[in-house]
Amino acid sequence: MAASFGRQTTTTDRPAVSPSGAAGADAAPSALAQYRGLSRALAISDACCVAGALGLAYEIAVGPGVPSLASLLVIAIGAPVWVAIFALFRLYELHRVAPSEEFRRVFGALSLGVTLIVATAFWFRVPVSRTWMGLSWLFSVVLVLGVRRLWHLRLHRARLRGRFTFRTLVVGSNEEADLLVERLRGGVFGFEPVAAVATNGQDLPTSLAIAGSTQNLAQAIRGTRAECLFVASSAVPETDMPHILKTARHEGTLVWVSANLPEVMSGRLSARSFGEVTALSLRPVHLSGWQVATKRVFDLLIGGPALAVSLPLWAAVAIAIKTTSRGPLLFRQERVTKGGRTFTMYKFRTMVMDCDDLLEGEAVDPTSPFFKLADDPRLTAVGRWLRRTSIDELPQLWNVLKGDMSLVGPRPLPAEQVRANAELLEARHEVRAGITGWWQINGRSELDPHEAVKLDLFYIENWSLAQDLFILAKTFPAVLFRKGAV
Repeated sequence: MAASFGRQTTTTDRPAVSPSGAAGADAAPSALAQYRGLSRALAISDACCVAGALGLAYEIAVGPGVPSLASLLVIAIGAPVWVAIFALFRLYELHRVAPSEEFRRVFGALSLGVTLIVATAFWFRVPVSRTWMGLSWLFSVVLVLGVRRLWHLRLHRARLRGRFTFRTLVVGSNEEADLLVERLRGGVFGFEPVAAVATNGQDLPTSLAIAGSTQNLAQAIRGTRAECLFVASSAVPETDMPHILKTARHEGTLVWVSANLPEVMSGRLSARSFGEVTALSLRPVHLSGWQVATKRVFDLLIGGPALAVSLPLWAAVAIAIKTTSRGPLLFRQERVTKGGRTFTMYKFRTMVMDCDDLLEGEAVDPTSPFFKLADDPRLTAVGRWLRRTSIDELPQLWNVLKGDMSLVGPRPLPAEQVRANAELLEARHEVRAGITGWWQINGRSELDPHEAVKLDLFYIENWSLAQDLFILAKTFPAVLFRKGAV
């Protein structure tokens, strides 16, 4: 059954219920039921994408014509097998999986599927073209991720209308609980806080109404028709947690427990019990020798062809720059990369010559980190368009091939900014600077310096090749829709 994304009454408009939990006859389906419908629709679309990828790859690798019986069996069986693998990778639990983690799991699931097909074919001595399997994997990645992106866009819009959002009780009424309410409100993450539950700890005023206490948690769940409990761990005594978990189990509600950790990828976390205590283990991330080599090979394999393919665009940009303003084609500036090393970074020139006089009277400080004027009077007409589309960054592909930069990493800052803000910016130089990065797809120039540094550190502490691919994939829509570009 396909999931419906039609307009529906929001959580704030839903009818009240009695403490006994009897909802009105016109009560909307629960968020969990809506997600089950979405999962079924998503499984069907995944199967279609995989089958289409297998068929298209076969036509290219083997040639047009009627496929052999063995090939038809691979196409017919491959799609449902891949869906089963997706289910094993928990790719149909969209309310639990972050988009970046979903991206990584899709790669793993599709790779496992191809491996199983090749291994099965070898075992039963069925000839399978390696080109066919390689193209099948590539086309499946593109189709599955592309279609899932469309599902996520529809899901986001549906959440803003009040669908696919769990009515949530925040357990705790301290400062951490207030922070949870602030982050969850609006339904963007799929949760809508409706009330708070007081605990035996030292509670402070909260921005939500108090629906009860942990002693009468069941009544609070029924009275608010909550589908989820979000526990502020610092507000809940250890002795209360067994009762909270037992009540949630009996009432059929989801449970989330906040962790006093900075933002990390879920793949780095693992849980382990030590007697009656459960602790989270955070796997440290640092680029080992082979990871550095892998990242460099990735840069060369992607950056080299990208530079070659973009050369006709370089020629068009060069003509536009030279015919509309005087000065050199390229802008060169000393920037800082891994280890604090300076290098010459290249960009297409976007400003008029001798432009510093145009900033007279402007209250600007070029040594402030991430300094950039929102409406820079020094830009030429062509330069303004190049900035908006980020085409001015294309020459940095040459920096990538030279080894000064990577495709993905913290943006290189001018040497004068780094010298003036050494303490704030030092940690960014643990990896090579990049053409695009984590904060570029999370707001670009709309972020303040401290938030941008925080996002750069998140990238460094959670690096993976799948994450680099995810950032590259997200960069194109960020540029296309000019999100935060100046």
